[in-house]
Amino acid sequence: MQFPAKLCTDKGRAINNGEPDWPETLQGKAKSFYDFFLERGRPQGFRLKAQILNFPGGMPGDVGLIVSWGES
Repeated sequence: MQFPAKLCTDKGRAINNGEPDWPETLQGKAKSFYDFFLERGRPQGFRLKAQILNFPGGMPGDVGLIVSWGES
């Protein structure tokens, strides 16, 4: 999933800094996606990574929520 960092309550700062409470900054569909992942994905062994994908003008642009599975 990809969405603009400005949709996070802190405009992507927690994700960019790798803070453990980054999920608390999600809103809307991104929050729904994360909740679905916790309910269905994590129990089946999937992992979720959040990262800033680009930095237009030096500021966080888009956030990517990336699902993976298998060995870390």
